[in-house]
Amino acid sequence: MRLRAKMSQPKKRKLESGSGSEGGKGTEEEDGEEQEAALERPRRTRREWDQLYYKCYSDVSVHEEMITDRVRTDAYCLGILRNWAALPGKTVLDVGAGTGILSIFCAQAGAWRMYAVEASAIWQQARELVRFNGLEDWVHVLPVETVELPEQVDVIVNEWMGYGLLHESMLSSVLHARTKWLKEGCLLLPASAELFIAPIRDQMLEWRQGFW
Repeated sequence: MRLRAKMSQPKKRKLESGSGSEGGKGTEEEDGEEQEAALERPRRTRREWDQLYYKCYSDVSVHEEMITDRVRTDAYCLGILRNWAALPGKTVLDVGAGTGILSIFCAQAGAWRMYAVEASAIWQQARELVRFNGLEDWVHVLPVETVELPEQVDVIVNEWMGYGLLHESMLSSVLHARTKWLKEGCLLLPASAELFIAPIRDQMLEWRQGFW
């Protein structure tokens, strides 16, 4: 599994020249007003943060970046295919299914029924992809945040690994689903992960730190 890190470019700040001390004073007053306005804004609730999270994953470009990472996608595919003996005739829960690609892999490996759970608006594309691949009788896309299934499942799959392994904050949801829906002694994919850290030297990073 290849782990990559994103680095956003520093935002350009518009510099305006002022005359004498008045210009500096005006700038200080504006900064003070902005700080006061920020303090007056109400803090977001947990629900609002969740909605922002789901909105981010509604953007198809996010999923495009993940799927076109061939090392990452092939690793998930091979992990499913190497466990093909545990899948035929089984029921699978795909937690945070995204575009439904893992559910499609499981169906191709012989799983009988897939519950593809996705709370963001990308579930619409997932349902279309399932239909396009002729798997709508096997893969059921559920556009919900908290799922209630009619049965426990034999397998749970999930793309919970993000940048730096834990960035996507999906691990807690997977563990909750495992406790509630996975039959005892059954399969969780992936079941383990390793994180390797190495020191690097990056000129852009050094420039940004030196700037401040």
